[in-house]
Amino acid sequence: MSLGTSERRKQAIAAFFACWTAFVVYSFLRVPIPGINEPHYLGMAKADWNPGWCQGDLFLTSSRPHRAFYLLIGWLTQTLTLEQTAIVGRIASLALVAWGWSKLGRSLGLAVGGTLLSAVLFLMIQSIGSWSGEWLIGGVESKVFAYGCVFAGWSAMISRRLSAAGLWLGLATTLHPVVGMWATVATLVGLAWMWWRAAGDSAETQAPLPRLPVRLIPSLWWFIAAAPGIGWALPALKSSDAATSKLADFIQVSYRLAHHLDPWTFPREGHLFFATLIVVWLFSALWTRKVAGFRLLDVITGAAVAFGLAATLVSYGPRPWTYPPSEFGALQLKMLKFYPFRLADVMSALIVALGVARLWTMWSPPKVASFGLAGALLAGAIAIPGPDKSPGMLSGANRDDWIATLRWVKENTPANALLLAANEDFAVKWWAERAEYVNFKDCPQDAAGVVEWNSRLLAYSEWVRDSFAQDHVIDAGDLVALRRKTGVTHLIVGRLGPIGPPPAFERGRFKVYELPSPANSGAL
Repeated sequence: MSLGTSERRKQAIAAFFACWTAFVVYSFLRVPIPGINEPHYLGMAKADWNPGWCQGDLFLTSSRPHRAFYLLIGWLTQTLTLEQTAIVGRIASLALVAWGWSKLGRSLGLAVGGTLLSAVLFLMIQSIGSWSGEWLIGGVESKVFAYGCVFAGWSAMISRRLSAAGLWLGLATTLHPVVGMWATVATLVGLAWMWWRAAGDSAETQAPLPRLPVRLIPSLWWFIAAAPGIGWALPALKSSDAATSKLADFIQVSYRLAHHLDPWTFPREGHLFFATLIVVWLFSALWTRKVAGFRLLDVITGAAVAFGLAATLVSYGPRPWTYPPSEFGALQLKMLKFYPFRLADVMSALIVALGVARLWTMWSPPKVASFGLAGALLAGAIAIPGPDKSPGMLSGANRDDWIATLRWVKENTPANALLLAANEDFAVKWWAERAEYVNFKDCPQDAAGVVEWNSRLLAYSEWVRDSFAQDHVIDAGDLVALRRKTGVTHLIVGRLGPIGPPPAFERGRFKVYELPSPANSGAL
């Protein structure tokens, strides 16, 4: 029996709040604030609104391809702390994801219990593993908002509201160009399939596809919505010269982001887990393919998987990479730096979660069984061990000592201090609120910035090597040399040593050294 408008609205609201609750509970109970990427994104957002904050920091003065996120969230940092901004940002971004997810679930014929179950299954899969390290629910960053728009766009596609789909996917591209572009390309494959099967599918959907001239309107909405994000991302793709661009690609793919970008360095467990998800998807598709919406998502998933597998094949070659790369190697690096695996990661988990939830509801279980199963799976997803539960690989007393050390730096160093965290470097600007000479996590995204970032890491490594070359102890002269070479005023260490001069502060295994000015080095 079909539901009335009022009842459908009630179910839509219930599905949204159920998914939103599950996402928020998972985020706050599993991932401490700040999550692994929150210092990166929220720090840039704060600096975008307040350029004087941590002035002189390499990362904060680099290109801003995620400007939409900074405009959307950054204003909060002017009145709230970074932690408070993260709380508000998580709640808001997960509301958008929950809204898009619940719309997608309803478009596939899932009731409230089934939609919630699919969301929790997705969380469970995310907690267990991934192929390229992609995740969605945890901290707040630009891709979380973007995927919420993507899900809403696919829901509109299933309902044949193509203009709305174009608008949502365009907004996703502005919020996160890489996520939006890959989702758009995969959706175009799905759209081509829809046109090809238009006659056969028209009786199963709410409305037939429009004539060809009208079909071009969605692309106009996409371009309008995506234009700001594309404009903000272009500076990160430009380079003053080809050599700098080639070197930056090499640094990003072979070193800094190999765990996300180079499939031949992914852990074996990741490949096996991804293959398992594909098998489960193909098995569940034997039953879900009778639903038109699932057929469309199957095509989009197939396209995403094909992108990843094609990139894997094309990128085959000897490892480690060598520099300078061959002409073909340079093309391989250029292709891999655009994250061709991240959509396959999300889609494999999404389609399995939705498909299994659909199979569950086909057995017509009692509502209480669906909600009970969802609750148990949510608890399990939160409990599963994972690196996201200890951002920066810091936990317990070490985390407390690290935070106390950085807060001491904030309270006892001048505002123009320049820091270098030698070992652990998680969320330095978050707690210390001082500029950094270089931070491994905070790598710029423009070519010139990437090369400068790498040069600074090499400069630090050379200083360490030279300091230990003579007497295996870092003495006062070495500290002077570091300041002369880099401009760093304060060195934070966890394991580096031994260091001869006494630290200005010590807590647990962490120490802070104030580097003598070269002008005063004669007094040492």
